[in-house]
Amino acid sequence: MGIGCLNSQCHAQLREMGATVVTYSVEGDLENLRCLAARVPISALAVQVHGRIPVFQSRVPRRFLPSGAVRLADAGSRFTVRMQDGVTSVMPQEAFSIRDRLDLLRELGLRSFAYDVSHEDDPVAVMQGCRKKDRPGAQAVASFNFERGLT
Repeated sequence: MGIGCLNSQCHAQLREMGATVVTYSVEGDLENLRCLAARVPISALAVQVHGRIPVFQSRVPRRFLPSGAVRLADAGSRFTVRMQDGVTSVMPQEAFSIRDRLDLLRELGLRSFAYDVSHEDDPVAVMQGCRKKDRPGAQAVASFNFERGLT
């Protein structure tokens, strides 16, 4: 996923360091994205529209969280624990997705959209599914913070 950018100062610093396109942070909301899009070169701004965002990652061994186990948090929230290359990741079973809002993002002038399939069991199938479903009326899975601010 890389470094997420939330404001024009961060964007400017990353561009100064050599980034040609900077991805807006999935922790940001729509209003902040509107402000950022108005202040930076739109061709140098991308938005992640799909991915499984780890809610926890650590190199510390987590013996109490066996790999593959499904844990419930709040009612309806399900997480899978994965251990790979010495890193324990707690992943939501629902992917983050704002693919149903592509038309809105395009109205803001955005043309670069990132699909993170690095945590998918079958990334090719996920991308094929995204290509078929990315159209007006596509159903969102979980928009995380896109429509509301963190409290």
